[in-house]
Amino acid sequence: MVFQISLGNVNVQKINYWIDYYRDGELYETILNMGSQVPELSESREYRLYLTTTGVHSSQEIWTLALRENGNVSSGQYENTINEFESTMTHALNEISTGINEVTDLGMIIRNNGKDHMASSNDIKSVIKENQEVYVLRCKFD
Repeated sequence: MVFQISLGNVNVQKINYWIDYYRDGELYETILNMGSQVPELSESREYRLYLTTTGVHSSQEIWTLALRENGNVSSGQYENTINEFESTMTHALNEISTGINEVTDLGMIIRNNGKDHMASSNDIKSVIKENQEVYVLRCKFD
């Protein structure tokens, strides 16, 4: 998943980004909790936030979360042990807006076993409640 972040003339000093992992409707852990300082107002205030997953073998993945700005990249990796899920869905949220010090949900990875169908929506709480594993990519501007 790739997200374009444009800060414009908003006075932001730091971008925080992380993934909240929910199992059976409950927050299980927060992974890849990272942050980047934002330079003072400059010509380019465009950022891209990337989340990639790479399968190493059937039960292991490497997740990379990276923030890119003008050729500079800050990134982190997480080794994720996965169960054998029958279905996986990624869902990027259509409407993304935020203010200073507000948490914004950017997208989700949803995994299930034993379900003959899956659906996703922008109703994060409902998606978390109705699925076995949900990873929610979030960010906050300070």
